Amino acid sequence: MLPLLGDALGSIEYVVTIGIGLPAFGQTIGIDTGKHVSCYLESSYTLGRYASHTLALTGSKAIKGFQFIYSHTDAFNPRLNGLVKIGSGVQSFVSHKAATYGSQFSYCLPSTPSPSGSSP
Repeated sequence: MLPLLGDALGSIEYVVTIGIGLPAFGQTIGIDTGKHVSCYLESSYTLGRYASHTLALTGSKAIKGFQFIYSHTDAFNPRLNGLVKIGSGVQSFVSHKAATYGSQFSYCLPSTPSPSGSSP
């Protein structure tokens, strides 16, 4: 389970801190639930590199070859280090973890602002 931080539903911003590499190094990234390449409202954008690394999960579990965008410049949200896709499509988290954990995946986005990453 990835603890999500975010604004109320209807917001376009959800944030998660993930562990990259082994040992894990925490990175705060945005979550993209769409299918295609990200397009933001109000002319915001992110510039970065498409990267692949190990995603550390709970316990000793990990997903090798996890793909994400590592941001160098982010006018969308400057406190984020990157972006991960959890929608459908070949570049999504679901596609990358399918070989290890199967192709089923679900997530629950908080319905109200939650600084702790848990639902009220």
